[in-house]
Amino acid sequence: MQILVVDGHPEIAQMLVKKISQTGCLVEMVGSCRAAISKLALNRYDWLVLDYVLPDGSGLDLIRIIQMPSSGKILFAYEADKPEVKQTAVELGVNTFFKKPDEALKLVDFISQQRETAGKRERLAGELSK
Repeated sequence: MQILVVDGHPEIAQMLVKKISQTGCLVEMVGSCRAAISKLALNRYDWLVLDYVLPDGSGLDLIRIIQMPSSGKILFAYEADKPEVKQTAVELGVNTFFKKPDEALKLVDFISQQRETAGKRERLAGELSK
Protein backbone atom coordinates (compact mmCIF):
# COMPACT_ATOMS: atom_id res chain seq x y z
CA MET A 1 0.00 0.00 0.00
CA GLN A 2 1.17 3.51 -0.79
CA ILE A 3 0.33 6.27 1.64
CA LEU A 4 0.83 10.02 1.47
CA VAL A 5 1.00 11.87 4.80
CA VAL A 6 0.11 15.56 4.49
CA ASP A 7 0.86 17.34 7.74
CA GLY A 8 1.96 20.88 8.51
CA HIS A 9 3.84 19.80 11.63
CA PRO A 10 7.13 18.17 10.52
CA GLU A 11 7.79 16.42 13.85
CA ILE A 12 4.39 14.77 13.90
CA ALA A 13 4.57 13.94 10.20
CA GLN A 14 7.95 12.27 10.63
CA MET A 15 6.64 10.25 13.57
CA LEU A 16 3.62 9.13 11.52
CA VAL A 17 5.83 8.17 8.56
CA LYS A 18 8.11 6.14 10.81
CA LYS A 19 5.24 4.33 12.52
CA ILE A 20 3.27 3.68 9.32
CA SER A 21 6.41 2.44 7.53
CA GLN A 22 6.75 -0.25 10.19
CA THR A 23 3.53 -1.80 8.84
CA GLY A 24 5.26 -2.46 5.51
CA CYS A 25 3.56 0.36 3.63
CA LEU A 26 5.39 2.75 1.34
CA VAL A 27 4.98 6.18 2.88
CA GLU A 28 5.77 9.66 1.61
CA MET A 29 5.35 12.93 3.45
CA VAL A 30 4.64 16.53 2.45
CA GLY A 31 3.85 19.58 4.54
CA SER A 32 1.42 21.65 2.46
CA CYS A 33 -1.55 21.55 0.11
CA ARG A 34 0.63 22.69 -2.78
CA ALA A 35 3.19 19.91 -2.22
CA ALA A 36 0.41 17.33 -1.87
CA ILE A 37 -1.15 18.40 -5.17
CA SER A 38 2.24 18.01 -6.87
CA LYS A 39 2.72 14.51 -5.41
CA LEU A 40 -0.81 13.47 -6.32
CA ALA A 41 -0.27 14.59 -9.92
CA LEU A 42 2.65 12.18 -10.21
CA ASN A 43 1.60 9.22 -8.06
CA ARG A 44 -1.42 7.20 -7.03
CA TYR A 45 -1.85 6.57 -3.32
CA ASP A 46 -4.09 4.03 -1.64
CA TRP A 47 -4.52 6.26 1.40
CA LEU A 48 -4.08 9.92 2.25
CA VAL A 49 -3.45 10.89 5.85
CA LEU A 50 -4.45 14.55 6.04
CA ASP A 51 -4.00 17.11 8.75
CA TYR A 52 -6.77 19.66 9.14
CA VAL A 53 -4.39 22.60 9.62
CA LEU A 54 -1.86 23.15 6.81
CA PRO A 55 0.26 26.24 6.12
CA ASP A 56 -1.46 27.03 2.81
CA GLY A 57 -4.99 25.85 3.46
CA SER A 58 -6.80 23.07 5.26
CA GLY A 59 -7.16 19.36 4.76
CA LEU A 60 -10.74 20.08 3.72
CA ASP A 61 -9.53 22.53 1.07
CA LEU A 62 -7.18 19.87 -0.25
CA ILE A 63 -9.93 17.25 -0.46
CA ARG A 64 -12.08 19.67 -2.46
CA ILE A 65 -9.22 20.42 -4.85
CA ILE A 66 -8.02 16.89 -5.52
CA GLN A 67 -11.40 15.20 -5.78
CA MET A 68 -9.88 11.89 -4.68
CA PRO A 69 -11.11 8.97 -6.77
CA SER A 70 -13.44 6.60 -4.99
CA SER A 71 -10.75 3.90 -5.02
CA GLY A 72 -8.52 6.03 -2.76
CA LYS A 73 -9.25 6.43 0.91
CA ILE A 74 -8.76 9.40 3.20
CA LEU A 75 -7.81 9.37 6.87
CA PHE A 76 -8.29 12.73 8.51
CA ALA A 77 -6.39 14.13 11.48
CA TYR A 78 -7.85 16.75 13.72
CA GLU A 79 -6.65 18.45 16.85
CA ALA A 80 -9.87 19.61 18.47
CA ASP A 81 -13.42 18.38 18.63
CA LYS A 82 -15.15 20.44 16.01
CA PRO A 83 -18.35 18.68 14.91
CA GLU A 84 -18.75 20.96 11.88
CA VAL A 85 -15.29 20.02 10.59
CA LYS A 86 -16.00 16.32 10.98
CA GLN A 87 -19.40 16.67 9.28
CA THR A 88 -17.89 18.49 6.30
CA ALA A 89 -15.11 15.91 6.08
CA VAL A 90 -17.64 13.07 5.99
CA GLU A 91 -19.56 14.85 3.23
CA LEU A 92 -16.31 15.12 1.27
CA GLY A 93 -15.61 11.40 1.56
CA VAL A 94 -13.30 11.02 4.56
CA ASN A 95 -13.25 7.40 5.67
CA THR A 96 -11.75 7.56 9.16
CA PHE A 97 -10.81 10.14 11.77
CA PHE A 98 -8.10 10.19 14.37
CA LYS A 99 -7.19 12.79 16.92
CA LYS A 100 -3.54 13.72 16.82
CA PRO A 101 -1.15 13.25 18.33
CA ASP A 102 -3.07 11.19 20.91
CA GLU A 103 -4.45 8.61 18.49
CA ALA A 104 -1.42 8.14 16.24
CA LEU A 105 -1.09 4.53 17.34
CA LYS A 106 -4.78 4.00 16.59
CA LEU A 107 -4.07 5.25 13.07
CA VAL A 108 -1.14 2.86 12.67
CA ASP A 109 -3.22 -0.07 13.92
CA PHE A 110 -6.01 0.85 11.52
CA ILE A 111 -3.62 0.99 8.54
CA SER A 112 -2.04 -2.31 9.57
CA GLN A 113 -5.47 -3.97 9.70
CA GLN A 114 -6.38 -2.54 6.29
CA ARG A 115 -3.13 -3.84 4.82
CA GLU A 116 -3.74 -7.32 6.23
CA THR A 117 -7.29 -7.34 4.88
CA ALA A 118 -6.08 -6.27 1.42
CA GLY A 119 -3.44 -9.02 1.49
CA LYS A 120 -6.04 -11.65 2.38
CA ARG A 121 -8.27 -10.47 -0.48
CA GLU A 122 -5.38 -10.71 -2.95
CA ARG A 123 -4.46 -14.22 -1.78
CA LEU A 124 -8.09 -15.34 -2.00
CA ALA A 125 -8.47 -13.87 -5.49
CA GLY A 126 -5.29 -15.68 -6.56
CA GLU A 127 -6.58 -18.99 -5.21
CA LEU A 128 -9.96 -18.55 -6.91
CA SER A 129 -8.37 -17.81 -10.26
CA LYS A 130 -6.48 -21.15 -10.28
